Amino acid sequence: MPVSKHGKNQMRNWWYHLSLQNKIQIPIQLVLLLVLVSTQVWIEKKFKNNMFENAEMRAVNSATQSFLGLNAMMLNGSISQPQARLIYFKKMEGQDGVKNFHLVRGKPVQSQFGPGLPEEQARDELDHHALSTNLVQVQYLAEYDLTASEFPRQDLRVVVPFAATRDFHGVNCLQCHKVPEYAVNGAVSLTISLEREYAELTKLSTLLGTGQVLLQVLLFFLIRILIRKSISTVVKLEKTMLSIEMDGDMSKRVEIESGDEVGHIAHVLNGFIQYMGELKYQLAEKVIVLEKYYDRSEEEQKIAAGYMNKLIAVDKLQDPAVRFYLKPAENFSGDLIAIARTPDKRLHLLLADSTGHGLSAALAAMPMIHPFYSMSGKGFTISAIAEEMNKKVWESLPVSHFVAAIIVSIDTVSRMVEVWSGGCPPPFMLNSQGECEHQFQSRHLAMGILSQEHFDSSVEYYSYENTGSSLVMFSDGVIELENGNGEQFGLDRLLEAVHVTNATARWERMIREIESYGGNKSADNDDIALMMVQCEAGEVLSGRKLNQDPQVQKPIQGKVVWQFAMTLTMHQLQKLDVVPLLLDIVQQIEKDKERGGEIFMVLSEMFNNALDHGVLKLDSGLKHHEDGMEKYFDERAARLANTETGQIQLGLEKVLNSDGSAFLRIRVTDSGDGFDYRQMTDKVVANSLRHGRGIPLLHQVCRSVEFLCGGSEIVVEFSLQGEKEK
Repeated sequence: MPVSKHGKNQMRNWWYHLSLQNKIQIPIQLVLLLVLVSTQVWIEKKFKNNMFENAEMRAVNSATQSFLGLNAMMLNGSISQPQARLIYFKKMEGQDGVKNFHLVRGKPVQSQFGPGLPEEQARDELDHHALSTNLVQVQYLAEYDLTASEFPRQDLRVVVPFAATRDFHGVNCLQCHKVPEYAVNGAVSLTISLEREYAELTKLSTLLGTGQVLLQVLLFFLIRILIRKSISTVVKLEKTMLSIEMDGDMSKRVEIESGDEVGHIAHVLNGFIQYMGELKYQLAEKVIVLEKYYDRSEEEQKIAAGYMNKLIAVDKLQDPAVRFYLKPAENFSGDLIAIARTPDKRLHLLLADSTGHGLSAALAAMPMIHPFYSMSGKGFTISAIAEEMNKKVWESLPVSHFVAAIIVSIDTVSRMVEVWSGGCPPPFMLNSQGECEHQFQSRHLAMGILSQEHFDSSVEYYSYENTGSSLVMFSDGVIELENGNGEQFGLDRLLEAVHVTNATARWERMIREIESYGGNKSADNDDIALMMVQCEAGEVLSGRKLNQDPQVQKPIQGKVVWQFAMTLTMHQLQKLDVVPLLLDIVQQIEKDKERGGEIFMVLSEMFNNALDHGVLKLDSGLKHHEDGMEKYFDERAARLANTETGQIQLGLEKVLNSDGSAFLRIRVTDSGDGFDYRQMTDKVVANSLRHGRGIPLLHQVCRSVEFLCGGSEIVVEFSLQGEKEK
């Protein structure tokens, strides 16, 4: 029951008027009581643990001795007599402390000598587990009787399995048992009483409790005598100080009678008045120094703020699909957001939350900015981006600092959301009504905690159907925001705030609720970062329509200007993000950025088709089922990790036609068995780009598309000079 305000005031007044002797003795006595009681509990616990260990050892030894007796019966031939075995079982139950005994005949023995007696069968799960694992099983059986004693009555049951070996206490088991060595022939189950042990435990508890009381009484009087003797000189010092207070005579000095701590206090008091006069002058000088320091600090913070804005590329935080909100706890925010588009117009988002507050926390997140923008611009996946970010944070920050982060990739064409979440509250998807339709998981640790060898870059996938869906992601400063009563904002209140049909009103209401809840307590709370993204359905290429009846043109037989080829084995396919590498090669040679997005999509579709359907043999039909896209990517990741053989050959060459037009010829060959590309093309076209990409995309943006080797090789020609598709 909580203490009332009046009760707290009474306790404070009681302590205030307490004598010095009691103020010293009461805490000491309480500490001693706590230490000695804790010691007693620890001793009893150790005694009980040792008691149980000895009991278990005694039970196991009894089981082993009983089995040796059975072994002797086997050697003299009497074990084949059921009546002799029953008599032996009853004798074992009659031993001191043994309450129950039975033998468990294992399957190898049953197969060779028959099922045996009913008393020799496995009776419960403990028996079965001992036979299957060849491990000793221990179980404590409690019989609670609240009126009997302080401790519940307990029995100890052990089941000891015995395996056939060539040397079991001098006996070769394999001479009689036709079983593999170490096969479990059976087990012995027995239950022993722990009444004797618990009696010893009760006796020890009583003895320690009595000694505890006597010791506390002795210490009380001994400590009281020592304290009274020690503070006698303090009483004299108090009288002198009261005399100075009464007459105001500052010329008086405390008489120094000793060189101990009390004498030192008297010496300090004598110098106090002289010190007060000097202090005023010193304080005036320090005020001037502090004013100069404040002005210099303000200027440095302005420079640092400008530098930070340059690093985080504030001008790039503009995207019509994204709304964001940042509120630092201090002048600088340890929360960071970034927005970028890939060459094929996928939306990449970053929300980072570094350890601490202020400038140091803001600088800690800086190593993540450059990898995010540069790798997103080249089309790398967020998995590869997460690996590079973790590497930078691991190499840049001290051990005690790390950065929680959420990295998101949204493909509005295929309506697919990919999320890497580490250390931050997991983001969630909203439908058009503002209801939470899916919450992602925070699967990973924050960046900078694990080295590259142990870092997990796997992502979570979610395919959204609702064209009015939106993604909400936030730092822990949002849900841990506190009001004046110390209550946190919480996830439930955030979900309630976004439960609005209109997306614009949803965002405004969410911000309004956060700002009104926290009030002016921003300095006491964490940094806040919040983002909301509208996940609309997009088109593959704006202004272009799907060619429902693509005409394959003949390949160009022109002059080859340059060539590039590479072969990737399964080891490289598991490690590399290949498509950005190929796109970078093309753009480094051609210096053509205008159609980089289309080239990226063509390379991506060709490579992924070869990897998924050629090497990994994935079925596209999986995508059309409920939760199909998520299952498809989970299966893809599993096969990619477990497939040991397979390769993909890639070839790029620039071809110059006789009329001066230039084309990029791309050839991708996989080690798979091929597929019926005609049927696949018809099926995907009929679905009208259900997942936004695929073979129809190649017909849409390429001059020619040709399948060879039964579908395991595909060759396309892509115009580098914007030639109109015929």
